[in-house]
Amino acid sequence: MNLMQFVSTVVNVMQIFDPQVGHENGEMMKITSELGLMRGDAADDVGKVRTMIKPYAEIDCLTKKSDISTRVECRFVPRS
Repeated sequence: MNLMQFVSTVVNVMQIFDPQVGHENGEMMKITSELGLMRGDAADDVGKVRTMIKPYAEIDCLTKKSDISTRVECRFVPRS
């Protein structure tokens, strides 16, 4: 449940820059997949940063194996 709430928080921050984010069918799943927010320990790239480039920011998210940390971190780097 906490992870789903975190996905919503990431999308809410994206909506500050672009209010239309998340409104198209399937867009929430695309964001979740591209940033790797809901992947499990078996995913090959757990522990590596996943990046999404938008006109307003570069969004970098990192998940770690659950035996290390259940925390997910995302960083929004404004684009100039």
